[in-house]
Amino acid sequence: MNGAEMTGPEKELQDLYEKLISGSGSSEERNLKLWDTIYDLAAEIAAMEPWVGYQMYMPIMLELRIHGEKIAVSFEKSPFAKTGKTIALYHGEKGLCDLDVLSFRDPVVPREFVVYDRDAYLLCWGSRQDVPEENRQILKALGRSFRGDGNWLYFASAASRTVPRTLRDDEAEIVMEALVELRTAIRDHLQKKIAVNYDDGYCLSRYFDEKLHRMVTGPVPYVEPQMSFRSYNFNDEVMARRIKRAKQNDRVVDFDFFYNGWSPTGHMDENGNIGNWQFAIAYDEVSGNINLMMPVEMDVSTGEMAFLMLHDYVMEYGRMKELIVRNAEVYAALEAVCSKVGIPLGLDTMPQVDRLLNEIRSGI
Repeated sequence: MNGAEMTGPEKELQDLYEKLISGSGSSEERNLKLWDTIYDLAAEIAAMEPWVGYQMYMPIMLELRIHGEKIAVSFEKSPFAKTGKTIALYHGEKGLCDLDVLSFRDPVVPREFVVYDRDAYLLCWGSRQDVPEENRQILKALGRSFRGDGNWLYFASAASRTVPRTLRDDEAEIVMEALVELRTAIRDHLQKKIAVNYDDGYCLSRYFDEKLHRMVTGPVPYVEPQMSFRSYNFNDEVMARRIKRAKQNDRVVDFDFFYNGWSPTGHMDENGNIGNWQFAIAYDEVSGNINLMMPVEMDVSTGEMAFLMLHDYVMEYGRMKELIVRNAEVYAALEAVCSKVGIPLGLDTMPQVDRLLNEIRSGI
């Protein structure tokens, strides 16, 4: 962008961004000017009470010109804080698909699973005890504090199979640009009374208009992202023969994944994300028990884990009468093998599994 092409809000954003970048410290230090700015922006947006004016899980779509990203903004109840609310900034194709799942457009993938497996930057308002230590240090350095439950603001980065952590400064720069555009979108919506027909599949958007050569706010059709899964060609004849030879039983078995919210010490990926301890489970609908529970490592794909679960379950308990899943990736992985070995594979929302898992979590 050059100065001649910029409108007021764009020029403000560019000047703010350049000022903050020039004021950053060493790589080991936090850019406190950046953090002070995003706390101010978040407070301005919260004062507009977007949780009241916008439908839950109907996103505001943002184009970020500086960082070249598309962000889908959702106003939610916080899944991480005991009280308070969340602004979730979903980014990347994976993030957009996660939002689509959370909006209940795809009933075969459980909301609870994606809450802990989504790619998003999160602004959470919670209680003082909800604020992670690194966020506390930033607040202390800024001289900021909050009063009352549900008013303590902190920022987190959520990624697949990891425990949400405090934003890095490079992530905070993206969040800052997103918040500037979000603030403008909400202001334009309120002041100009832009009509958005949510019932017909439209959402509010802040985007670059090629004809006008500037950023504008307006309604756009919400295009559901297409989640693509790896295609599995099952060619393991040895495994197929083992499953076919196993004794048939009359059980209907549910395969699912379970997060318990804590991580093994030192389990960290290359981006500094700490692994969120996850289990693959096999639930017997007849007995109402979990017959098999296996830990899932961060470097093991969902599809690979589904294969392993099927093999180990059948070897121990025999061939099930029917196998039920609700995760679309698990279904994609098991469709070929179940067809080959003659095990009916179905999709369901598994409310009985949710009830049991909630009982387990309440005791952890």
